[in-house]
Amino acid sequence: MKMCENAAPTPESLAAVESGILRDVMADGLRRFQEALQAMADAEPAVGSDGRRLRRARRIGMEIDTSFGKARISVVCGQCRSTRGWETPFRDRLFRGERGAVSPALERKVVTTVCETGSFEKAATVCGAWGCGLSDDKAMATIRRVGGACDPALLPKLCDCAAGEEDTLIVMMDGWLARFKEAKWGHPRAPHAERVSWHEVKSAVMFRLSQVAEVNRGRRILITKHIVAMPAEASPVDFGRRVQDEAQRMGMNRAAKVYVIMDGGVYLWGVFDDRFADIAVGQLDYYHASQHLHALADALFPKESQKAEKEAWTHRLLKNLKTWGPKTLMDAIAEAEERKIADKERRETVRREASYFRDHEEHMDYRTARGEGVPIGSGAMESQCSQNQNRFKRRGQFWSKGGFASFLEAYVWYTNGELKYLYRPAA
Repeated sequence: MKMCENAAPTPESLAAVESGILRDVMADGLRRFQEALQAMADAEPAVGSDGRRLRRARRIGMEIDTSFGKARISVVCGQCRSTRGWETPFRDRLFRGERGAVSPALERKVVTTVCETGSFEKAATVCGAWGCGLSDDKAMATIRRVGGACDPALLPKLCDCAAGEEDTLIVMMDGWLARFKEAKWGHPRAPHAERVSWHEVKSAVMFRLSQVAEVNRGRRILITKHIVAMPAEASPVDFGRRVQDEAQRMGMNRAAKVYVIMDGGVYLWGVFDDRFADIAVGQLDYYHASQHLHALADALFPKESQKAEKEAWTHRLLKNLKTWGPKTLMDAIAEAEERKIADKERRETVRREASYFRDHEEHMDYRTARGEGVPIGSGAMESQCSQNQNRFKRRGQFWSKGGFASFLEAYVWYTNGELKYLYRPAA
């Protein structure tokens, strides 16, 4: 395409030139890629999954969505001698047997777009903007196919960002909620609980202490991290096993020291006792501990006239807890238990909070943690939960459990930078 020689160039005319050149490049790229695909398909042995030659072999057409457009080739299809099922070796080996095949490069682009946008509709719009005409349904099917292919057996024994012998590994665990369709979804007269439900998505984040960077005014960011997220209704046992496996891939067994930082969730500490107690230091999130201390203070100083005394008592204990550890706090709790409190509800609060702190006394050594540069709170986990919810808990999003599980797995692999292992042999 040529501009008029006498016309002054404009942004519109320049865009037209660029678009014309891009179309030519894409058309040439599609032709060359299609030829390469056909050559690969022609070289594919006509053997089934049992290693024997296919019966009744014939050629059929196959379409593949690529970064250049839709490629069309012919491939061999035949009947497996052992299973009697019809197989297409080239499609089965390179495209996981999918009829709506997507090339690996385009597949990775689609996964990136879906994970970084707020919905499949937006992902399809963005794909269209950079020249890929995938519908939101095709984007959804692609992410589900990728998620279903994310087999942990494909992953290397150690992550790229695994801890070394001189590193401190930090592991944080928590959960967040997502909204799911139930059996009577779409039945407006059915009870709400039979149409929609909320389920916890158990998650974890891991990182080396050396990968924590401080930016302006003391704000910290993670340079690299590794996340875990389990599908809805995953059991604490399965979650604990998965977190332990990923922590080992993150170098837990060779790190100089390992910290596991969490809030007071009972099942989380069950995971710690079962999977990490022999190798890691368990630490209670400081800010979660402060919430329980404030609840205890409210029970001990209920009157408005005691507000100043309550604030001074709480401030002193929190300062000592952060600076020196739990001894002063535990002494104050022992004194609180000796008080005679007539009100039954306040008395029960004191008993409950005292039991809580006693269970976590050995998990509140914040002095040592701060001296080693270890965060005393689980802010990185809270941030990761927020990031996860920003994709999976948006307005109007209701998930099927199968679709959510597939997408979540693809999202975790994408976030961890491990999608590349889908496209090469296991390490």
